[in-house]
Amino acid sequence: MNQLPVSPVKGKKKKRSFLDDDDFFVKKKPRAKTPTSSQASHTAQPPSTQTVAPVQQPHPPPPEMHSNPPLSVDGDVSENASLTYHSANESFHELDAADLSVLPPNTGVLRAKEPPVVVESDNADDSGFLDPDLQEFVSGLAKKNTALALAHQHDRIYRLKVTSRLGLPLEYEKEISGETTFAQLLEILLQDTLREHNQPDYWTRGVLVWIEGRLELKPFFRPSTLRLPQAPGHLPTQISCLYIPPEHVHNFESLYAEFDEAGSINEQAQPNEATHAKEAATEVPSGPEVVVLLDASDDENDAETASAQPVEKSQYFVIGLKGKDNKRIEAEVGPATKIRNLLKYYMQVKGIKETPGRPGRILFEDEQLDLDAVVGDTELEEDFEVQVHI
Repeated sequence: MNQLPVSPVKGKKKKRSFLDDDDFFVKKKPRAKTPTSSQASHTAQPPSTQTVAPVQQPHPPPPEMHSNPPLSVDGDVSENASLTYHSANESFHELDAADLSVLPPNTGVLRAKEPPVVVESDNADDSGFLDPDLQEFVSGLAKKNTALALAHQHDRIYRLKVTSRLGLPLEYEKEISGETTFAQLLEILLQDTLREHNQPDYWTRGVLVWIEGRLELKPFFRPSTLRLPQAPGHLPTQISCLYIPPEHVHNFESLYAEFDEAGSINEQAQPNEATHAKEAATEVPSGPEVVVLLDASDDENDAETASAQPVEKSQYFVIGLKGKDNKRIEAEVGPATKIRNLLKYYMQVKGIKETPGRPGRILFEDEQLDLDAVVGDTELEEDFEVQVHI
């Protein structure tokens, strides 16, 4: 049977896709084989938490001057910082030690180690000159003088006349000692007032003023504080007072007639003052070797002028007179006391007779004072001293 030759069958022409163009070629991802479940169970493991040490570059060998061992890979950073800290700390201490070695020695510490210097007292040097019995006698004499002065004021009697100008017309006369305060005097007057008037606070509403001295009497004052001379024959010393409102304490001299009629304190203490004006003054027993120098004048006209202007007791003060023997003689003076009276009093105490043509001198702070001047013209104050040259 004859067979026909098989001619090749022409295939159908494939349609060219637009994506096959060279300009639009897209490379596909290679397909990865999906592992089976058994293979996945063997290969799947949890991620490891172990840190991988970084690969260290080989370090050059350390210099020969350092003997530290090479750093380990794990603690490189921490050990390097620690070594740096210790190196800096050691250098810091070495620097301090070097600085301390250069500092100078502490002189205060060296002095503390020195033995204390033994200083002998002055009593040891004077042991051969001052007898212990003499020292005891001198100290006992000083205490005795103080005790005698206190005992004298305790035994001395003052007669106070108190006239009230505060509401009630009261007038009392009381005798007290020199150590009784005026506050205690008011308590005594209160007992007499309560018998007649029912006013327990009457003697606490006003103030006492001294008529002769033109001075306010503080509650803590005593009659001995006024330093009045002793009356002749040891009679009670007279003191006149007014009891006034406290608002009149600054101008009481111009408000009450008693201060216009009263004379100066020196005139009442010494009735014969005019006859002794140019002589020494009267002694004051309230203190040893203290006198009140009277404000004398040269003639009768000056005396009348001085009496017309009485000096307050508060303006008197005590000064010292020293001569060649350097012994202090105290005198109480006022602003109107003449310098010449100081010289006369000193010569009288020392028993020196006045020589014509050689009157003597009074020096204050190495400056000669005018004998015709008064104390008010100088700079003399309480407890100042003047030098007397005969």
